[in-house]
Amino acid sequence: MAASPQRIHITRGRVRDYVEAEELRRQTGIPPERFALVALKELLDNALDAAEATGKRPAVDVCVPE
Repeated sequence: MAASPQRIHITRGRVRDYVEAEELRRQTGIPPERFALVALKELLDNALDAAEATGKRPAVDVCVPE
């Protein structure tokens, strides 16, 4: 009886989804020169989620230089 061929599953890592400018632009719809604002928004979202999980009222001050 002949051995059946083995299947090899090739997957690509998801790291590229978060570090390549073109992929980030596609996901966010924001040009690369504004990625810092996207990162700030994500940090604030995460902080607010964490505060909500603890039941504490957050105090947030943000200053973005032009």
